Amino acid sequence: MLIHNAGSFGLADLYQLRGRVGRAADQAWCYLLVNDPSSMSEQARKRIQAIERFSELASGFNLAAMDLEIRGAGNVLGAEQSGHMASVGYDLFMDMLRDAINELSGEETGEKTDTELKYSMEARIPPDFIPDDRLRLRLYRRLSSASDLAEVSAMAAELTDRFGGLPLKLRRLIGLMRLKVLGRSLDLRLVWVRSAAVEFTAAEGFEDSITRLEAAATAGGYRVSTRGSVLKVLLPKGGVDPIEAGEALLRAASVDGT
Repeated sequence: MLIHNAGSFGLADLYQLRGRVGRAADQAWCYLLVNDPSSMSEQARKRIQAIERFSELASGFNLAAMDLEIRGAGNVLGAEQSGHMASVGYDLFMDMLRDAINELSGEETGEKTDTELKYSMEARIPPDFIPDDRLRLRLYRRLSSASDLAEVSAMAAELTDRFGGLPLKLRRLIGLMRLKVLGRSLDLRLVWVRSAAVEFTAAEGFEDSITRLEAAATAGGYRVSTRGSVLKVLLPKGGVDPIEAGEALLRAASVDGT
C-alpha cells in the first residue's frame, strides 16, 4: 500500500489504513509518502513519527494517547473546563486530575515526597546521540516522571531499541532516575551523589529511613557520618560507582527490597 502525502492524514486514518495490509501468513508493507519533511507542520511530523514508532500489534492504545497529546484534549480537559493544560504539561495535569478524583471519591491521596537529586558528574541525553531538541525534552520529561523502577527500565530498553547502545552520560541519567524513584519510596528529600560519597536527607517525619540506610551502609562496610536527618556514606577510593552504590543502599533499606 502506498499512502500519498501521508502528512495530511490523521493519526487514526493512518493506523486504520496500515492495518489493512497483510493477512495471517501473508506479509505486506505500507509505505508513507511525504513531501520535504522540513515543509511539514509540526503536528504532521509528530503523526508520522508516532505511526513509525508504534508498529507492533496491539499498539492502538499508545497511538490513541499520542493522538490526544498531539491534538489536545478538547474542552473536557481544555481551557474552558480546567484551565490551560499546556502550561503545566499533559502528564502533570493528568496526575493532578487523578488526585482530585481520588479526593472526591474519599480515597487517601497523601503528600508525596518529591526527591531532589544533586550530582557532581555529567548526566544527560547527549545532543549528538539524539539531535532532536523536542524529542530530548519529551524523553527528559518521561524519565523524570517515572513512578517506579519498572518504568525506568522500560524507558532504558526503549531507548536502546530505538537508538542503539546508550552513551555513559545517558546511562548515568537513567541510574539517577532509579535513585529518584527509590528515594521517593523512602520519603527522602534529597539524594546527593558525589565522586567519593553519597548523602541522603530524609523528609521531615521520616527519619527512620536514615536509620535503615545507616544500618545498610554499616552492613556493607562503609564509613558513615550522621547529622540529624542527614546520612553521609563515604565510598572507598576507586572501583566504586557512586550511583550504583547509592542504588544498592536504597534497595537494601527499602521495606520490600525493590
